[in-house]
Order: sequence, then structure tokens, then C-alpha cells
Amino acid sequence: MGTILIVDDEIGFRRSVAAALHRSGHQILEASNSSEALDLAVENQPELIISDVCMEEGDGLALLKSIRADPRTATIPFVVMTGQPDFQGMVVGAEQAADAYLPKPFSFQTLLTTVEHRLGREKLLRRSAEEIKGQLQRILEVSPDLIGIIEPKTKHFIFLNVAGRKMLGFAESSDVSRHNLSAFLLASGIERLEKEAYPSAMRDGMWAGENILLSSFGRQIPVKQFLQAHRDQHGTISYLSTIAHDLSDDKEAQAALKASETKFRSLVDSLPDAVIIHDLLGRIVFANARTSDLFGYDLDELKEKEIWNLFSGPSKPEMQGSAAHGREHVREAICVRKSGEEFPAEVTENQLELNGERVQLSIIHDISSRRKLERERQIMEVQLRQALKLESIGQLAAGIAHEINTPTQYIGDNTRFLQDSFGSFSKLLPEYEKLAQGAKNSSITPELIQSVEKAVAEADLEYLLSEIPKAIQQSLEGVERVTKLVRAMKDFSHPGVSEKTAIDLNHTIDSTITVARNEWKYVANMVLDFDAALPPVPCHAAELNQVILNLIVNAAHAIADVVGDGNGGKGTITVSTAKKESCVEIRIQDTGTGIPEHARQKIFEPFFTTKEVGKGTGQGLAISRSVIVDKHGGRIYFETEVGQGTTFIIQLPLTIPSHSEK
Repeated sequence: MGTILIVDDEIGFRRSVAAALHRSGHQILEASNSSEALDLAVENQPELIISDVCMEEGDGLALLKSIRADPRTATIPFVVMTGQPDFQGMVVGAEQAADAYLPKPFSFQTLLTTVEHRLGREKLLRRSAEEIKGQLQRILEVSPDLIGIIEPKTKHFIFLNVAGRKMLGFAESSDVSRHNLSAFLLASGIERLEKEAYPSAMRDGMWAGENILLSSFGRQIPVKQFLQAHRDQHGTISYLSTIAHDLSDDKEAQAALKASETKFRSLVDSLPDAVIIHDLLGRIVFANARTSDLFGYDLDELKEKEIWNLFSGPSKPEMQGSAAHGREHVREAICVRKSGEEFPAEVTENQLELNGERVQLSIIHDISSRRKLERERQIMEVQLRQALKLESIGQLAAGIAHEINTPTQYIGDNTRFLQDSFGSFSKLLPEYEKLAQGAKNSSITPELIQSVEKAVAEADLEYLLSEIPKAIQQSLEGVERVTKLVRAMKDFSHPGVSEKTAIDLNHTIDSTITVARNEWKYVANMVLDFDAALPPVPCHAAELNQVILNLIVNAAHAIADVVGDGNGGKGTITVSTAKKESCVEIRIQDTGTGIPEHARQKIFEPFFTTKEVGKGTGQGLAISRSVIVDKHGGRIYFETEVGQGTTFIIQLPLTIPSHSEK
């Protein structure tokens, strides 16, 4: 039960009310006037006050007003009693915040019911308030921010949560009430608090701003601080509260972000390509320094442009759809500088999410110099190939001369033999003429016959009749051999053309083998396995000749490494052609040393060679790959086994790719 203060100047009535409540288990305090009642209320803090309105010394409603005005008693429930139950009295009581109203006379049961109801309600309210207070206390203690309650006059702490104690360097059990908030601020922070924060909180109820707290360990903590003034029902400031959010991590994150942005900007600005980000309406939102250099606009001008203004040719819808759905799209375009000058560029476009919005990233690479270099490279490549062809011809010259010299030698010998034989015939023919005339005149004498027989014997006619046909046949074969070699040389050295032409591949390979005969004939036997039904193949014949020559010479050298000069036996080079679905396949197989494991990955690299110094430049296979792969759209690879030999396989397409397929 609770303590109840009864205030009434009529002692009999007061005692009877007190007795009834005492019998119900309540402790009773009595006062005969408002002044005495106020002192008892302040001193004893009763759970309920029951007061008469009209008393000789003091007014019950005035007492109620005083009770409510004092913070020490403001929350005590107050029940008003009056012997004049008028409506106006009830209104006044309500205005003075009375909790209940008992008109006199009333039964003791009504009194008890009112008291028990009021005390029960108060107990419930207090329990609810305590629960809420506990919940709020737990919330305050688990908050990561400093939360403090400050006495408004002295500015000392009344309360400081765990996070605040930790932030300022207090032990959890230490008394914070001895400390003023200003003790934990820099001089500039104190000045700001005194001149800005406190006045603003007093005037507007709330102040918010950034400040720097200083912990007891001397650590400076940047915070976002809130200061709020809390007033009671009479408008008086009861206390101040402050919340401080530690910005250290935010500041570090901001500094890291700024450093990252600076680093990103520096990195992007150092790129050799223009980097542009624009929204899907084409408005430029970002451009790097290279964009400004490339197009001649400063960065502010670029942000007033639409991406379409930088291009010549593609329409707006085409460009909008070029990188849809986040797929990277690469194309060539013509760009326009501020001066109006146009230049070719390679544009890589992609869509991405930026701050929740879909934007398009465009990377523009100026290919003016690349095209120039490409033209120069093509010229140099043609010159290099021609130089290598001339070099090959120079290297083959001695062999070709030997190949021509051999048939020329026996053609000359046979011609001289025929010349000598003609002298013998020239001596014999007059004798036969004389014999013919004698036969006509029937005047053949023994002397004439003897002269003819002597001429026949001197001419060795039987030998001439046997050998002259052979000499003529050998001479014709020699002429044919020289003709074939000259024709092969003509085919091999024929200048290339820019476009592919359909050629007889078997004939082209055979001509190259003939030209290179002196390179392989001493160390290898040549085996040809040509597909007679091979269709015409679209090729750059002159460049293909060079590839075949390189591979045959390499095969001969690989075999020579095994058989030496060939006196102990020769190896074999097998050249075959065949149609394979949509391509033609050329295989050049040797029985040489094979390619060692460590060299296989580098075999087509420029300047790489397995030959001894002075025997190879390392360019032959690199150029061969370029000719087959880049110029013909074909494939070149090899199969090899150390000690057994190597087979190079060339596959050439039978169709010329269209422009869009290139």
C-alpha cells in the first residue's frame, strides 16, 4: 500500500477519511492547510494527495498549482474534494491538472474505490515508465554514438553512455558529473559551443554541426554533434542532451575516397585514349584529359556537348543501340575535332551501372598513326618479302647455274659431235655422188667402188648412224630440261599481285621444287604425291612460292644434319597435295632431325632459328606464317618427332572470304 496525504481544515472529516484509508492498509499523513501540505509533500513524497478545495487557510486549487510547479512533487497524483460540487469547480480543477474529483458528501466505498483506482493506475504508469526507462537506458548504452545529458547551468554531465565514456576516455564506473563538456573540446570548439551551439539550442531547441572532441588521452576526434534543450511544462530548460557521432572512419573513408578519385583521375588522364561517360541521352558526364587533347575542347565545353557531336556519320539511334545490354561493342568511326578536322578512330563502347543509373562508356582510340604505320608496315613487309625472295634466288643462283650448266654441257658436246660427223658426211657424200653418176652412165669402175669404200671406212658410217640419233635425243632432252628450269624460274620469280588469283597449285609447287633442286638433290630423294583432281586454288602465287621454297630448303637442311653430304645414303622429302572439305592441304614431310621440344613454341616467332649462325635469319617461318594465316586466311602447323623428322601442313581455303568476313 502507499502513503496518502489528506488535506482538510475540518478535523473531524479529515480524521474519518484518514481512519477509513488506514484500515485499508495505507499510511496516512495529515495537513490542515495548503502550506503545511506542501512541506509534507516535498519531504515525504506521498503516492497520493487528497485535498479539500475550500479551506480557511489556503486554497486547495492553489496547493494543486504549487504541487505541479515544483519538480519534486509535480508528478504526485492529486484528488480534489469539495462540498460545493459545481461544474465551474470541476473545470478549474481540470485546468490545474487534478487527477480525480470527489464531491462531498461521498461514501467511504466511493473514497476507497477512487483511491485504489488512482494508486493502481499510478503503479501501472510507474511500472510502464520504469520499463520504458529501462528500454531507453539499454538503447542509449548500446548506441555507438556518444549520448550525454548535461546540466544546463553548469554544463556538467549528468549522464554519459558507454560509447561516450569510451570515446572520451572515462572508465565505465567513473563519476562523470564532475566534468564539464568544454573540458573535452579544443579552444575553437569551446568558442563555437558558447557562441553558436548553446544559443541556438536555447533559442531554437536544437543545434547541429561538426566539432572536434578531445579525449582524456589527447586524441582528437572529429564528430557530428547535436545539442538539444529540453524544457518542462512551464518552459523552463530542465536539461540539455548531446549526441556526437564519430566521423573518424567517415573522414578516413572520405580521404581514401578522395585519394582514390584523385588516383583514378590521374590514371584515366594518363591514358592514351579518350575516355567518355555519357547518359543514354548522349549528355557527357565525364571526360578525361586525353579527350580534351584529342578533340580540342576544354573539359567544361565537353560537358555541354552530346556524344553525337564528336562523330561524323553514325546517326543517333545507331549509336544509342550500339552497346545495348552491357555487351562490349567495338567499331571504327570517323571523329570530328573542334576545328572540323576529321580523323579515324576505333571506338569501344559498353553500358554499365553508375550510381544506380545506366550510362555508356566510350573509349576512343585515334588510329590515324596506326593506319599510317599499317601502310608503312605493309610496304616494309612487301619489301622484306621481295628481299627474301631475291636472297633466296641469290642463294639458289649457283645451284640453278649448275642445273642449267649440266644439260648445256652435253648439248654442246653433242652439237660438236654432230658438227664433226657432218664433216665425215661431207667427205662421203661426193663419193656417193660419183657412184650415182657412174650408175647412170654404166661406167662404174673398180677404182670408183674402191674410192667409195675407202670414204665409208674413213667416215665410220656405222658408228655415226648409231650415235647421231642418240646425240640428237640427248640434246632435245637437255633443251627440255633447260626450258623447264627457265620456266620454273619464271614462275617462281613472277611478281605478286594484290588480289588472289586461282592457280594450278600442283604446277606451282612443282616449279618451286625444280628451282630448289640443287638444294635437295645431293641429300634427299624427292617424292611427289599430287592430287590430279585438285581444283584451282585462290592464292597469292608469288608469296606462296616463297613459303614452299622455305619449307623445302628447311627440309633439305634438316636431312643434311642427319645424312651429311649424302654419300652414305639419302633421306626423303615427300610433298603431297589433297582436297580436304573446304580447303586444300599441302604436306611437306622430311626424314630429318625433328624439332626439339624447347623450340616448338617459338618456331614461328621472328628471328628465332635453330640453325647455326650464318645459315638462317629466323625470318622464313615467321613470314611463312604471316603469308598463310594473314594473307590467305589459312592455317600452318607442324607434326614432329625428334630423330624421325617433321611434317609441315598448310591448309588453304578454296573460297575467298567476303569483305565482312575478313
